[in-house]
This record gives sequence, C-alpha cells and structure tokens, in this order.
Amino acid sequence: MNKTGLVYRVTALIASIAVYLPVLGGILFVMWYIIPLWYFSWNIVEFIFPFYYWDGHWNPSTINWGVATSVWAVDFLILILGIGLLLYGLKTMVTHKSKKDELITSGPYRWVRHPQHLGIILFLLAPIFVTYVRPNDILSWSLIAFGLIVSADIEEVSLSKRFGESYVEYRAKVPFIFPYSLSLPTVMRTGALDQGKPTRYVLWFVIYWIIMSFILFLFSFVRIDYWM
Repeated sequence: MNKTGLVYRVTALIASIAVYLPVLGGILFVMWYIIPLWYFSWNIVEFIFPFYYWDGHWNPSTINWGVATSVWAVDFLILILGIGLLLYGLKTMVTHKSKKDELITSGPYRWVRHPQHLGIILFLLAPIFVTYVRPNDILSWSLIAFGLIVSADIEEVSLSKRFGESYVEYRAKVPFIFPYSLSLPTVMRTGALDQGKPTRYVLWFVIYWIIMSFILFLFSFVRIDYWM
C-alpha cells in the first residue's frame, strides 16, 4: 500500500468516527447512571443485604488448581463475550441510527432485545473472578446488573409507544436481556405488574434480594480470607 492509499484510509476512518460519534454519544448518555452506581454500590448494598461485612475474599485455588483453572477459563470467555456483544450491539445501533430511525431487529438484536445491557453485565462480571472472589464485589455487580435490567424494562414502555405493533411483535419473538424467555405465572399476570408500574419493580427487587442473600449465604461454606 502506497502512502497516498494509507493517508486516504486513515482520513476515511477519522471521518467515519466523527460522523458516528454524536450518535454513539447519544446512545451511551442514557447509561450515565452506571458510573455513580458503580462508585457507590458498596455503600448501598451494605444497607440492604445481610453479610455485608464480608470484605474478605475466596481463592478458588484453595480447592484445587483444576477448579481454579476452570473458573479463570470461564471468566476469560465471559469477558470476551461481554466485550464482543457490547461492541457488536453498539456498532449495529450506531450504523442503523445514522441512516434511519426504525426498529432495530438485525445483528445481536435477533437474539436479545437489549444486547448492550447484556454485554455490560457480562463485561463487569468477569473481573470478579480474577485470581479471587470477594462477596462484596458480587454484590456491587449484582446491583448494577439489576439497575440495567430495570432501566431496560422501563425503556421498553417508550419503545412500545414509539414503534407500536411492530415492537409488540418483536418483543413476542425475541427474549428480553438473556437469551431465553421467562413468563409470569397466570395468577400473577395483572395490570399492576405491567411494564413501568412501580409494583413490578418492587416485586423484582424482593426476588433479587432473596437470590443474592442466598448466594451470600453459600459463602458460609467456603474459607474466606482477609487481607492482613
């Protein structure tokens, strides 16, 4: 490749970034709350969860190196999957929004309705299992993941109004954040639990609190080390 061709490609790349940057900024701005939530998550979870005083860490190698290696291998795969899904979702959305304002159903949006949220959840999960595991890190991650899930669910209220029947059909075919669909029992399908209703998220928080409290309780059965 000659110098003229190289200069042309670099210039084209910079121009493309400049064109898409405002769109990308608009997409990421709606997730501004992640930064303060990440910073204050430890301070928040200590008031709502039992076992908040577990500031120690569990090293998987205390079981055996086979377990530790397996944990780290899975951790690496989660990291790569999270980054890849996040970037793929952003690329699809930025490209689509820069051309037209229609419902996005291509790329990772074929698998889940909120691929960027899932990518961030996986990306932030990976550092928890590097060399050792701290219960407080799991709590911090779980709070951010819960916030992302709730915000995505609330966002769908406006998307339903914006795209109408198209979004209703899309939502019926494609899972929410995780690549499988969950549905409430028939007895719980009431208007009070519709998207955007406070009762829905209060119920979600209760379920979330129970699950995370149980996970923390499991750490009672392993050796937790503390920094000296």
